[in-house]
Amino acid sequence: MPQYLWKDEKSGTEKEVLRSFQEYEVPPTEEEAPELVGTDPKWVRVMSGGQKVIKGNNWGSGKGRW
Repeated sequence: MPQYLWKDEKSGTEKEVLRSFQEYEVPPTEEEAPELVGTDPKWVRVMSGGQKVIKGNNWGSGKGRW
């Protein structure tokens, strides 16, 4: 399941939550963000960027040149 980054516009708090592809629009629940309980957060999904490349020390010519 993918992780989605959400930001509360009122407090600036960011949370990463695991959701299925069908639930990508569901903001963090009170259990996932207990520090914001009772504050009525306004969640906005952040489109995080950047790719992570994992390279092993023993990757040779058969798996590409890094």
